[in-house]
Amino acid sequence: MASSINTLLPEGNDGTSPPRAEQHDSSALPIKTTTTTTTTTTTTTTTMTTESPPIKVLVAHDNKVNQKIFSRYFKLLGHDVEIVSDGKEAFETYKKNPERYQGILMKTAMPVMNGMESTRLIREFEREKNLEPCSIVWTVACVLSTRKDLVQKYAVNDTLRWPAKMGEFVRILNGAGIPTALPEAYKP
Repeated sequence: MASSINTLLPEGNDGTSPPRAEQHDSSALPIKTTTTTTTTTTTTTTTMTTESPPIKVLVAHDNKVNQKIFSRYFKLLGHDVEIVSDGKEAFETYKKNPERYQGILMKTAMPVMNGMESTRLIREFEREKNLEPCSIVWTVACVLSTRKDLVQKYAVNDTLRWPAKMGEFVRILNGAGIPTALPEAYKP
């Protein structure tokens, strides 16, 4: 094959270097010149993901370790979290800017004001101001999670038995109306 290619090359050129001007024979091979115009089209594709848009959640919990865990969980979920230490702070914080929060996680047993009383005040405030009720999830460490009568009485969306693994945490939030997607690292 190499010998047939070399026969097309001008004399004195073995194909390893470009032809010199004096070697050019215009009768050997015609050269066709082509001008190419390239048009670039940019296409924007919207990809649907299983991630939820960031939301703002108020967490009322008196235990510093659990506050850090809640903060980490919500950070992993891509949500903003504001943490307060008791029910009174939760009510006062929510009352200042109720539209800011898409959900509240509230421990039921806290100092100053417990989560049940705080929830009652929040629901009363929402009724007085004709506000859409914010999703409230009580965090509990006991059989209170089975007390459906208290959940109904205080108009709580759900209860979360704490501590909870990430999958259960996300399931409860979604069930309570707080849109949350499980991060890829936690999917089976």
